[in-house]
Amino acid sequence: LTIDTVQNATGNGGAIQITGTGSSTELSASATNGNLIIQNGLAQYGGAIAASSGASDSQIDLSNLASFKLYYNKATTSGGAIYADSGSHALSLKLGNNVALQNNSATAAQGGAIATINSGSSANTVQIGDGAIMLQNTANDSGGAIYAETTSGTGNTSITIGNTANLQDNQST
Repeated sequence: LTIDTVQNATGNGGAIQITGTGSSTELSASATNGNLIIQNGLAQYGGAIAASSGASDSQIDLSNLASFKLYYNKATTSGGAIYADSGSHALSLKLGNNVALQNNSATAAQGGAIATINSGSSANTVQIGDGAIMLQNTANDSGGAIYAETTSGTGNTSITIGNTANLQDNQST
């Protein structure tokens, strides 16, 4: 599946927006031979995907796809490819072994590929499998590849990246 040229310039999540409501919110994709490509997305936060836990815990699990690629997505603020904000509840993001984040950009702030913000007392968790590739992502402020911040409260953010990940030529200006 390829999602191409999705423009949501004033909103969040160029292709996919997830907001936790009710008891829990979950997005998962599972296909052992499945490929997901999101490219040329545009949004204020999360050029391809934006997630916030809102009123409940949220989980994004894309770890079972054969490959997952995010190319040339742009956020006019933060999270060139993916933006995750935990708010007051836990947020979990799992990307599998064959993920590629390349040439994504955050033009005004942080996280050329991924920006994760924790503004509450729960935990943000980001897991990226072996073989991940993050190349030539750019952020105007901080975190050319990944930016993680706890803005207030007592929450924490945990980022785990597999042993054979390749992070090259990512920049913040």
